[in-house]
Amino acid sequence: MTALTLPGRPESARAAREFAAGCLAGCPSCDDAALCVDELVTNAVQHSRSGLPGGTVEVRIAVAAGEWLRVEVQDAGPLAPAVPAQRGPLDERGRGLALVVTLAEVFGADGDGLYWAWMPWAPGVREVWDRRTFAEVIRAAEAAGWAPDSGTLQPPLRIPAAPGGHR
Repeated sequence: MTALTLPGRPESARAAREFAAGCLAGCPSCDDAALCVDELVTNAVQHSRSGLPGGTVEVRIAVAAGEWLRVEVQDAGPLAPAVPAQRGPLDERGRGLALVVTLAEVFGADGDGLYWAWMPWAPGVREVWDRRTFAEVIRAAEAAGWAPDSGTLQPPLRIPAAPGGHR
C-alpha cells in the first residue's frame, strides 16, 4: 500500500488526484480511481475536521495488478453529524459521493473518517466479478483478515476464481 499525507486544503484534491494517477499509471481504471480520490479528498476538506487549520488528509492506494485496486481517504472525522440534503437537478454541489458510488464496485466508510472505493483493475475483470455474489467477495476479504467495518487496512486479497476456473 502506498500512502500520501496532504494538508486539509482545497488544493490537496488536485495533488491527491495526481498522486493516484502516478500510482496507477498503466491501469485501465486509473481515471475512475483518480476521480474517486479527488471527490473523497474534496469531501474530507469541506466536511471534516481535516479542513480546519492544521488538518490533514491521508490518501492510500493498494493494488493487485491485473485484478483490483482500492483507494482510501482518511480524514480527521466529521465536524458534525451528517444531514442528508435535498438536491435540485441544477445544483452545482452535492454529487461527489454519488460519482464515487457509481464508479466503484464497492464503496464504504467506517463512520469515523475512513472512506474507500474498491474497483476492478480493468473493465473486463468486472465481468468475472459479476458472476459472483457480493457475499463471496466479502467472504474472501474476511478470509484474508479484512472486513469493511473493521477500520483496518486491507491486506493483499485474492478473490476466488469464478465457476469454471476463470479469473
